[in-house]
Amino acid sequence: MTEAVGARTLIGRSAARRIELVHWVVAAAVAVALWVVPLFASRFVTGQVARILVFGIAALGLDLIWGYTGQLSLGHAAFFGLGAYATGLVLVHLGNVPAAGLLAIVAGVAVPTTLAYLMARTLIHGNVTGAYFAIITLLVSLILEQLATTLIGITGGINGLYGMAPIRIGPWELWGLLPSYYTIVVCALVAYAIARRLVRSPIGRAMEGVRTNEQRTASLGYPTSSVRTIAFVVGAAITGLAGMLYVPLEQFVYPTQLGVLLSTSIIVWVAIGGRRSLVGPFIGAFVVSYGQSLLSDRLQQYWVLATGVFLVVVVLTQPRGLVGLVSTAVRRVRGHREER
Repeated sequence: MTEAVGARTLIGRSAARRIELVHWVVAAAVAVALWVVPLFASRFVTGQVARILVFGIAALGLDLIWGYTGQLSLGHAAFFGLGAYATGLVLVHLGNVPAAGLLAIVAGVAVPTTLAYLMARTLIHGNVTGAYFAIITLLVSLILEQLATTLIGITGGINGLYGMAPIRIGPWELWGLLPSYYTIVVCALVAYAIARRLVRSPIGRAMEGVRTNEQRTASLGYPTSSVRTIAFVVGAAITGLAGMLYVPLEQFVYPTQLGVLLSTSIIVWVAIGGRRSLVGPFIGAFVVSYGQSLLSDRLQQYWVLATGVFLVVVVLTQPRGLVGLVSTAVRRVRGHREER
């Protein structure tokens, strides 16, 4: 009996290793395909792919929070915009300093991460969760957007922040389309690897417990507030990284990148692509961005309505998003093969 259980455990571990190996082989293949895009695509297409990857990284940060702990952040764009503004402000005011490039990159990630930690310590450890937590994140986003609009001398107001010096670290310059594109591809892979490592760690299992039954998880000795804090801070840091990467690509920052419109878009990308998948945010960002580009030409002013209808259909028919739809189809195919 014991030997049979041990054998099944070994078989299960072996299968898990094979699945993990296949997963990373596919991820490496996708990374290689993305790497060679500029060799075959136009600058316009390359720029579109770069933007989609940046938005996918931003949505990946929300997936960690919403998908794995069940806590929705309605103002998640605040971390994206803070990362962009922190990077841009350093480059505007300290662009001639030798270490300005490195400082801009660090600021782009550190500033939104710090805000997320302060929010988590105040809200999560203060037992503010659920709808109240979501509403407060929305208010933070609205406040930051309003500040960016009114503090014209610092942020440029509604005209946005521009005139930034390039990001230079020694001989390496991160500025313009191609340097930004290749950096974004690398950062997307790194962010995905960090997120996957986190959700497959003991902390990730605790995050799953918090999502499904927080009281039971707490009764087992897990510090649920700390688990939520880790997920929130790491998710914000990843989204801040996306905001930082947006600056050398677009060389422009504007207040709406902190506000409700982008926050809503990030939620849509995660919902359509599929929560608790890590891949879903990238798929959702691609489907929605490409769909909007296609529909805006053909349906003109009705493309927003068409996007909303598509979101409602996906959420109602497939709560796990497009990734869940594909997973269900794969399981059905496997079931039919086993029956034969």
